[in-house]
Parts: sequence; C-alpha cells; structure tokens
Amino acid sequence: MYLTGIDGKRIKMVDVLRIPGFDRQLLSVGKLAERGMSVEFQQKSCAIWNKLKAIALSKKVGKPYVFDCEKDMAHCVEYASRHMPMINKSP
Repeated sequence: MYLTGIDGKRIKMVDVLRIPGFDRQLLSVGKLAERGMSVEFQQKSCAIWNKLKAIALSKKVGKPYVFDCEKDMAHCVEYASRHMPMINKSP
C-alpha cells in the first residue's frame, strides 16, 4: 500500500495490518514508532513524521483518521490490549 505524502510523492507502507472481512487497511502507530517515525494527533487531523518533517497528513472522518492511499484508505489505529484476536498481515 502507498500513502500519498504531503509533497504528493508515494510513500510505501510495509507490513500493513489487514483484518479478514474488513474493507480497510490499518496502520499501527507502534510499528511506525519502531521504524523511527512518530504520529501526532490533533482534534481533526493526524500527521506521520520522520525524523525531520511531517511526511503524511490525514483528516478525521468520524472516529478514525483516514489517509489518502493509492490502493485504498488507511485508518490510523493503535491497539492497547494484548488480548486482541490474531491479525493477518497483507502480502
């Protein structure tokens, strides 16, 4: 999956979470942090930062924050519970 970055360039997202039967792909805030990125949440928007600058912005649509993607839409979420069901990663 590719996010559309602030500069209009494609940003490849790897190990995107996929839940069978769910029509969206999810980004894990924890996985982004493991890769040296950070996520900043505002009331109506969300930004993904690399070490130097914001690289992608989203808007809040209902409860999730939705990023523009080439393939689909991605919702930015983080699971707090260790007791969540197994999640398949997309290929």
